[in-house]
Amino acid sequence: MLPEADERLNSTSQLAYCLGLLKAAQSPDITFESTALKWLKTIKKDTDEKDRLHTMASDVIRAFKRNEIKDSKAIAEVACLAPVLSKDAFHDLLRELYSGIDSSGLLNTHHLEGLAQLIQSADHGHLNADDLVKILGLLSTRLIDTHQQSSQHMYQLTMAVSHVLDAMADTNVTDLDREKLHEPLSSTILKKVGVFKVAVPKAKWR
Repeated sequence: MLPEADERLNSTSQLAYCLGLLKAAQSPDITFESTALKWLKTIKKDTDEKDRLHTMASDVIRAFKRNEIKDSKAIAEVACLAPVLSKDAFHDLLRELYSGIDSSGLLNTHHLEGLAQLIQSADHGHLNADDLVKILGLLSTRLIDTHQQSSQHMYQLTMAVSHVLDAMADTNVTDLDREKLHEPLSSTILKKVGVFKVAVPKAKWR
């Protein structure tokens, strides 16, 4: 159910749906059902309401950052906003999840799943080469350090690496360091590939 202007929203997923409609409305090729179309005709004229919805998304991220307990439910909730976030808000959330993986002594699988979802759902232009190289470096280090018997962790890490490589291919990232990054990563995946198989796109290495 779509909210009226200034009406309280029921959930973060409802907020994501509203922002997704506003984003989709920018494309002339998309058609909408009657309820969504009626809502869009009203909200598109209401600049204050559009600003309110976008501000709410930023507020959700700020609240998530303040929350000391970031469990799977909280991360899944905030990650559903990824496709509709502004570039600044997206990077704010990306840094938070990256830091959660980087600073944790034990592998934080919830942050890892959220990071993978963000990369998959990122709007065009929100991820740049530097972001992806740094994320791949972090995941590669974690992958190499993960014990071979931790099959669930290995699976999640390798899937996250695969999403990063897909994003790199889509973004045309080139000149990656083969000696420092590609060879250790390839070697580790090959040694542990008996647990699972991941399709890795052809990346351009130097």
